[in-house]
Amino acid sequence: MSLRVVSADSLRAISPASLSAYARLRGWEKAEPYGAHSDVYVATDLPEVILPRTQRLADYADVAARLIQIFAQAADVDESELLRELTIADRDAIRVRASGDHTVTVTDGLALIAGAKDMISAAARSLFEPRAAYQGRPAKEVVEYLKRVRLGDVEQGSFVVTLLPPAVPPTVDGLQLPPGRERISGTHHNSDEWLENEPIERQTTWRLADALGATRDAMAETIGGGGDAFGNAISRGTSANLCKALADMTAPFEALDLSLTWALTRPTPTADAMVRFEFTHEDSCILREAARVLRERSVQTNVRLIATVEGLKRQGREVALRTQLDGGARAVVAHLTRRDYERAIDLHKTNAEVEMEGDLECSGHRRSLLNAHIV
Repeated sequence: MSLRVVSADSLRAISPASLSAYARLRGWEKAEPYGAHSDVYVATDLPEVILPRTQRLADYADVAARLIQIFAQAADVDESELLRELTIADRDAIRVRASGDHTVTVTDGLALIAGAKDMISAAARSLFEPRAAYQGRPAKEVVEYLKRVRLGDVEQGSFVVTLLPPAVPPTVDGLQLPPGRERISGTHHNSDEWLENEPIERQTTWRLADALGATRDAMAETIGGGGDAFGNAISRGTSANLCKALADMTAPFEALDLSLTWALTRPTPTADAMVRFEFTHEDSCILREAARVLRERSVQTNVRLIATVEGLKRQGREVALRTQLDGGARAVVAHLTRRDYERAIDLHKTNAEVEMEGDLECSGHRRSLLNAHIV
């Protein structure tokens, strides 16, 4: 496709950092400054190019279009595909591809989008606090992050949902991995210090990749008769929420292909520009069972509930509560101190709401508020 039909806004959406990262990847090297806002890049057997350092140039769209033409010709690729790649080159892109026809039912398509959102939400939550399961509203940092995740353009071929997390800030301290430096394969390694120093935009997608790998490994170990494989994977980001999201997305299709492409503008320790995971229709049964088991064993600390008192047992000072959890009304049992139990009796008589705090434990269909006290 010719870039003549591409809007100037689409071309201006390509960041200078994306252009320079792509040029370096393809063998160009910065030679010298060109004026106040550009640099000359050279390469063996490739044309000399001038790359802008800012988008505030009046002719930035025209410059970007010309560079795409040069890059596409040098790499022998389609200009439209290169435009798509450069537009998201400053982001860690997440693609969820369903097997089969390029169209799906509205129900399955919406379920795929909702599952993709739940998947990245589970990864973001585990980054702050790994848990077997998550309930209630995510932390403020996770909510703000999810607000910045966007849906990418529709791609040809099978039905694809593309999630575009916030742009990853380019490396500014000069600690880029130069060409030829030994890199590792995959995402799970002992470079925790490296990840801790990364921005939240990179940490979250890296966490998602590690969680998907851990979940896939736990499935294989479980099939092979392993022990508490899913429980052991919690520290890497596996959770009931992640397993359920994967099960919901996978169930309607023969297979689901998930891939994560790292932003060109910020190097990673991995040798792979992309990591890929496949989950089949048959996997959805294991994933759903894993979600159930993980949710049953979950304990959330410092949970605050607004509930009504539905029943009282003086033995053990047990209180039966009714509150909103997991999108519906749920029964919760709490054991109170003598003073709080007396207050609960009065609230039960007037059918007034009570605010309680404690550690919420889920075991099967039973939910208990441990260490409970009235706020």
